Amino acid sequence: MWLRTTCELSFELTTPTPLILMLRPRSGRHQWIARESFELDPMPTVAEYTDPLGNLGQRLVAPAGSFHMRHQSDVRTRPTLAHTPGARFVPPEQLPDSVLPFLLPSRYCESEQFVQMAGEIVGAAEPGFDQVWAIANWV
Repeated sequence: MWLRTTCELSFELTTPTPLILMLRPRSGRHQWIARESFELDPMPTVAEYTDPLGNLGQRLVAPAGSFHMRHQSDVRTRPTLAHTPGARFVPPEQLPDSVLPFLLPSRYCESEQFVQMAGEIVGAAEPGFDQVWAIANWV
C-alpha cells in the first residue's frame, strides 16, 4: 500500500529556540521510504542523529521570527500491516514486554487529559482494528 504523509508546522518565535525534531519516517522491514522532502525556512544548521530505537532526529536552533517546516514522504508499506480489518484486541496483560514502553505516558502529551476525547473518537467501534482505524481516520 502506498501512503503519502505530510506535516507542516509554523511558529512565531520571540527568541532563537532550540528544537529536537522527529518528523522523518525511516525505512525498515515493514516500510520503504520511496521519496522524502524536508524543508525548513529559514534554513538553520541541522545536526541529524539516530536514537537508540532507530528513529531519525534533527537538532537545530530555530531563529527568532517566523519559522516554517514541512515534511512530505511517499511510503510503501506491506498491505497486511497497514490495514488488517478484524484484527483482535489484545488485553494489556497479554502484551509482550517489548511493546510496554509505547504505553507509557509522555511528558510532552498529558495522555490522561485525552481519555474523554479518545472515547469520543472511537465511539462504538469494536476494540482492536476498528478502534485503531477510527483514530487513524480522525488524525
